[in-house]
Amino acid sequence: MKKNLHFGFIIIILFAMAQWAYTQMPAAITIDPPNATGWDELTLTLDANKACVPDGKQSIIGQSDIRMHSAAFLYNNIENWGSAWGSYGVDYDAKPKEEGFDLPRLTDNGDGTYSITFTPGKFYGVEEGSTIIGITAVFNAGSWDFEAKDNAADGCGDFYIPLSYDPPTPALKFTLDLTYQEELGNFDRTTGKAYVIVNDTEYEMDQLLIGIVPDARYEKLLTEADDGITAGTSYSYKFKMDDTEETVERDPVVAGNYQISLTHFFNDVGKPVADVQFILDMRYAAREGLFVPETDHVDIAGSLNGWDGTDYHLTDDNGDTIYEILVEEMELLTIVEYKYRINGSWDDDKSEFPGGGPNRHATVIEGGREAKSVWNNTIPGMVPVTLSVNMNNEIAKGTFVARENYVDVAGSMNGWGGDWNDELYDLGGDGIYVTIPAAFAPVGGEGDTMQYKFRIDSSWDDDKSEFPGGGPNRKYVVLDTVGGYVNEVEMVWFNDIELGINDQPIPFKEISFYPNPVTDIMYIENKVEMQMIMITNILGQEVVRLALENRRTYEYNASELVRGLYILSVYGKQGYRGAAKFIKN
Repeated sequence: MKKNLHFGFIIIILFAMAQWAYTQMPAAITIDPPNATGWDELTLTLDANKACVPDGKQSIIGQSDIRMHSAAFLYNNIENWGSAWGSYGVDYDAKPKEEGFDLPRLTDNGDGTYSITFTPGKFYGVEEGSTIIGITAVFNAGSWDFEAKDNAADGCGDFYIPLSYDPPTPALKFTLDLTYQEELGNFDRTTGKAYVIVNDTEYEMDQLLIGIVPDARYEKLLTEADDGITAGTSYSYKFKMDDTEETVERDPVVAGNYQISLTHFFNDVGKPVADVQFILDMRYAAREGLFVPETDHVDIAGSLNGWDGTDYHLTDDNGDTIYEILVEEMELLTIVEYKYRINGSWDDDKSEFPGGGPNRHATVIEGGREAKSVWNNTIPGMVPVTLSVNMNNEIAKGTFVARENYVDVAGSMNGWGGDWNDELYDLGGDGIYVTIPAAFAPVGGEGDTMQYKFRIDSSWDDDKSEFPGGGPNRKYVVLDTVGGYVNEVEMVWFNDIELGINDQPIPFKEISFYPNPVTDIMYIENKVEMQMIMITNILGQEVVRLALENRRTYEYNASELVRGLYILSVYGKQGYRGAAKFIKN
């Protein structure tokens, strides 16, 4: 299952050029008002007395929890009306997009009829400007043991509920996202302007809002009536940010008898992104009766989706009770906080680490990664173990960069990282990483001792794992927690190498900077083309990040830095180039 959090460079909504044939309202359905569109609030009423009950099912009449399993049907799929399901769905056990709904539940009118009042476009989360021609639906009683379908002429089938609509006309909607340009210092949303140039005509774009706050995204809608957009005509276009025009070459767009929406970053340069494959082992939860694979589902809720996992169900594709979801195009330098839930519930017996327990953490890194877990970090016979490692020496060397890298622990307790990840988290911003939530291991462990090592980015490469080349493992005897004992291992330094007070600056390869110490201007020179520089303090906290465009020299104004020791990291076209310490006077 895939979820895309980051909009692609082009999203085109194609509305098929077909004529709408009148469809009769199903006998068991009424809509009030009768001429409601997909963007009007309407009341849908189901008369279960006139509905069909499929073979092997029971009637919903007399049941107390009637729900609608449904989807919005768009004009772009009009040729499949009557034979296919809609495009934007809300399952009977899922939360609708419209505010005010926990579930798509109908009200019992007491006479075998059931009603629900909603606005389809909002309810299903349809993109604004889309033309909704109807709703596809099936009704049940909170489970598929009870069902109500359309008693149609061709048999017992899904409901196809037509709505009123106006056939769309030619239109082009342009959206420009300047968020990343603002982060790079190239744009200011409070004073800047955005434009789209279409066939050599320049149009100022409208600034979008987040609530009442101006956003760094801009939009312009060109229509047939206002701007002469004509179906079948080819339109060239590019964007302009203040006085700077794009240099990227864009393919022209051919208008049709529908709205085409195009969303871009300036010059198609957006925030760097990567995918994260979340993997959850539910075998032990199923074995203990906490999870029933045949009837239950599991989702992920967290900072990646506003703590709403409705549309983020994990799937078990091979029946091994290990569930997965791929979340695509997440921004780099992001630490995702999350928890898993059973059946979308925050009840203590259905969600991980209840009662205010810790969140999981997964750092999004270049190239993507897996984040593997066991439900609630709980396996019978295993107990929590808190581990911590000081990464400040790696930070000073530049071999570990907060948010660009993560640290985990692999050992006998988790198949040396093959069974699941125990990622550590820098809660205090001091370069000391702790297992939050705690790792877990069998009492006594392997050979009476838990053995383990810390790693960077889950890698066994010599420069990313402790004591490489067959070096010794760390060891700890895990004790039973009965009676309140807490397994908390003393903090260690990564590779057991502490940061020295008088460490010499690490020389760059083909890179130099001066003066050091610095008071105001620092001059950075290199023989390779710099892509980015980053400055962190001695605690590993990022202070400055500047994206550069293939610069060989750069003057950095360090006057705003407070006095102290810092790490300067320089990145070239091939990635990391080097890091060195400097002192700000």
